[in-house]
Amino acid sequence: MKITPGGVVAAEWTKFSSLRSTWITTGVSVFLLVAFGMIASASFDRGGADAVGLALSGSTLAALAVGVLGVLLGAGSTPPA
Repeated sequence: MKITPGGVVAAEWTKFSSLRSTWITTGVSVFLLVAFGMIASASFDRGGADAVGLALSGSTLAALAVGVLGVLLGAGSTPPA
């Protein structure tokens, strides 16, 4: 059986989409981004603060969650049998 780049991409995509941790960490990262953006924008006053910077204040924690996803995928985690 010959290993092709398309076959490798298909296998990785299957692994990526079938792992429960993929969907959990993606959901956590979206939640963190939205929650911290809403909290920061609720406390916004026009005293010189940047509105876009406040809205994206959760992006650091969301990036951390995406990093965790990368580690899980890179570690070769497989679904339980």
